[in-house]
Amino acid sequence: MLYRHEHLNNAYDYLEHRAYMPLIGIVLLLSSIKINIRRMKLFTMSALTIFVIFASMTIIRASIFKDPVSFYTSAIDKGTRVALAYNNRGIIRKNLNDFRGALEDFNNAIEIKQDYELAYNNRGNIKDEFGDNNGALPDYNRSIELKPDNADAYLNRGNFYLKLRKFDAALKDLNKSLELMPDNNIALNNIGSIYGMLGNIPKAKRYFELAIQKNSNYSDAWKNLGVANQNLNDMYGACEAWRKASILGSNESKNLLIKFCK
Repeated sequence: MLYRHEHLNNAYDYLEHRAYMPLIGIVLLLSSIKINIRRMKLFTMSALTIFVIFASMTIIRASIFKDPVSFYTSAIDKGTRVALAYNNRGIIRKNLNDFRGALEDFNNAIEIKQDYELAYNNRGNIKDEFGDNNGALPDYNRSIELKPDNADAYLNRGNFYLKLRKFDAALKDLNKSLELMPDNNIALNNIGSIYGMLGNIPKAKRYFELAIQKNSNYSDAWKNLGVANQNLNDMYGACEAWRKASILGSNESKNLLIKFCK
């Protein structure tokens, strides 16, 4: 009943479900009231009217909950300047490939709450999608500055450096992300990719295997393991890894199977 979100006024002060506990008490109170027979009809009609009103309100309000974007848009459209709502809608829009809408939402979240580390991290991802290298890096840096134990921000900045082929910086960040989140299979896979690019195939293979140990359904790690095995002249191991990746939906692995495996 007294819970407040960590972002306080930039999230929400009141959760709708908090009304349910006192409502239960009100129902119990009403059920204990003794009503004489002459007033029963009036009581019943009043209760029925209230029920119809609230049922109608529930049906109308249900449209707000039809999908996540509608939910957060409703909160935003009510004039509530809530950073959390903008950030969460931005994440959903990004997942729907609405990158411009997501960028607008993250900008609004940061405008409202200028120390919102999650929004900086998320905005960095969007800028990276747009190829805005000069914009993405400062956002990742700011997110890490605000929350030095932010494993996701280190992972994202490490991946950003990897795309730029700044391998030393990428390894430093990916290892930091792995230190903060030991089960981070994406970091393990990407570290393996770096060692593969640097020509250390045995070490790359070990990291791909570690990534698969953390998540046996990680198709990228299986595909990369296949490539590592191929470079080590283990075509049986390569084909087996690509076959597993293909089952998990990797089209690139299907093409490798066709090309190299009978």
